[in-house]
Amino acid sequence: MTVVPPPPPTSAGDLPWDAATWVGVSTQMGAQIELEPLLQSWIEVLQSQTSARVVEVCLPQEADWRIAASTRGNEGKGVAAADDSHLWRILARIEDIRDALLITPTSPNADLLPAQASSLLVLPLQSNPEALTGLIYLESHDLDHPLTTADLHFWRMLTPILTSALDHACRFQHLQNHIQQQTHDLQLRLAQREAVEAQHHAILTAIPDLMFRVRADGIYLGYIKSNQMLDLLPASFDPVGQHISTLLPVEVAERHVEAAQTALTSGQMQVYEQCNHIGEKEQYEEVRVVACGPEEVLVTVRDITESKRAELALRSSEAELRALFSAMKDLVVVRDEEGRCLKIAPTSPRRCLPTKVILNRTLHEIMPRAVADQILEHICLCLRTQEMVSLDYSLVMEGEVVWMSTNISPLTDRTVILVARDVTDRKQAEEGWRLAEEKYQSIYTDASIGVYQSTLEGRYLAANPALANLYGYQSCADLLGSLTDIQQQLYVDPTRRTEFARIMAAEGSVSDFESQIYRADGQVIWISETGRLVRDSCDQPLYYEGTVTDITARKQAEAELLQINEELRCTLEELQTTQTGLIQSEKMAALGQLVAGVPTKSILPWASFGLRWAISVNFLIRPWSTCLTCSAPCLPPSTSVLRDCCSDPWRPRFLSPPRKNDSCAAP
Repeated sequence: MTVVPPPPPTSAGDLPWDAATWVGVSTQMGAQIELEPLLQSWIEVLQSQTSARVVEVCLPQEADWRIAASTRGNEGKGVAAADDSHLWRILARIEDIRDALLITPTSPNADLLPAQASSLLVLPLQSNPEALTGLIYLESHDLDHPLTTADLHFWRMLTPILTSALDHACRFQHLQNHIQQQTHDLQLRLAQREAVEAQHHAILTAIPDLMFRVRADGIYLGYIKSNQMLDLLPASFDPVGQHISTLLPVEVAERHVEAAQTALTSGQMQVYEQCNHIGEKEQYEEVRVVACGPEEVLVTVRDITESKRAELALRSSEAELRALFSAMKDLVVVRDEEGRCLKIAPTSPRRCLPTKVILNRTLHEIMPRAVADQILEHICLCLRTQEMVSLDYSLVMEGEVVWMSTNISPLTDRTVILVARDVTDRKQAEEGWRLAEEKYQSIYTDASIGVYQSTLEGRYLAANPALANLYGYQSCADLLGSLTDIQQQLYVDPTRRTEFARIMAAEGSVSDFESQIYRADGQVIWISETGRLVRDSCDQPLYYEGTVTDITARKQAEAELLQINEELRCTLEELQTTQTGLIQSEKMAALGQLVAGVPTKSILPWASFGLRWAISVNFLIRPWSTCLTCSAPCLPPSTSVLRDCCSDPWRPRFLSPPRKNDSCAAP
């Protein structure tokens, strides 16, 4: 669609305002010289003099546009072709026609009218034929008072004034920005200059040197006062115009003049050291002479007494270190990140490759690949973390396995120092200790009796599998975790633990300490403990350690023997009663024969019966008697009746003595 511009006004009668209004509006809209106040005055006048609700002023910005002032508060917003906005399409039309544009619902350009607008007016501002200086956008929402052709003609006639005012404001803004930028740059350069001057002043203040400007013939031309730390000259000294020889010894002055002439001739700085004696003090100085003109040199004198003394001390220390290195048995080398040997300390290792074989060679060139890879990996780790790392490795040297312990420490970000020590003897000792430990651990683990360590308070610290099995636990860990109070959880009689602790405190050990305990399943068994109290170097008690044996079977055997003893005692009492009765019967029978004259033949059957009964009892008891006689020393005191059965006082009365070859075996 082609944009049709409205016809120009034919006379002043087409204008809605009089001349006074014209002058007032034009004066008000061109009164400001600064850009932002100018645009703001335009917004105020356009809102007050038209029915426009939306007023915006757009200015070109590189290839696009931006909203410089707006009643909608979107100042600074860009208007670009990529946005494809309503305002951009109007701007494109205006750039085509380069003239004011009034759009109403009935105009040919009604497609550019927003839905909520009753009319809009666009005024291009153009200071030259090639480009637009700006654009004024008016949008009215008033259906009763839309923007009209009269508004178009009035504001079109004002565009030259507005364009001129905008052009002057933009130039003023540009000039103001330029001045601000120049001012900022000048302030920045001044600040930089002040910073450099302050830096130079700080450097001169911090320099501890004496500085002189000296002519080629030795006359002082200037003296730079700095933070003097020399005792050579007082702070108020000013040698300008004097000759060097008036202030310095002759030989020192001659050397200064010679160095000055050499510096002027060769153009190179001359550096040398000198020693001055000031009173009783010996002062070392470093002198630098540099040409600073055709016939002028700058001489700086620095006190190096401390550094010279440090240098002398360092030389002495180096001699001591060399002696120390000579006494060291370690191999000390410096290697880079690739494992190449850069330096070797002059130590005296017991077994080592010659220096010429190690120096300037990598690890892979002198060691087996596996060992070289291991050491190189630790070198990379040390460089990456910048912390010391350690490793042990073995080598075969002269047909013998040699163990080396190496510490690797960082020197720089690409070099490390390795200190390798021959630890073959230690490794062999450790291997012996390991084998012995395995042996004793095997004995400890496979022992058939329980072995333990416990605290004084009654908690197990360690136990072997035999003890865990004895107490009915699945494992040692199960025992240590479950049995936390020995006195209350283990002993049937808790006072036994108290007695155990009392004996330990008094004697330091216990032996054959018998007690009843609860197994994990609640079963009661008998144990015998043997242990000792372990003390520290200060004789303070630490813990108990000892062994535990299951004596339940022995206790049951003793109980059975006690029962048998009781049964035999009862039998013995019956036999003694029977024996007494038989003896009495024999006596009465014999007496009857003598007194009553009873024939002996009638008594013999009863006597024969009693004798046979006694012999039978003798054969019944003899095996038990012989067995108990052999076991009597091992029986407890409660089996005294059994031992009495084995004695001889009553046997000869009616039993024959035991046979010589009787044994504990059953007949």
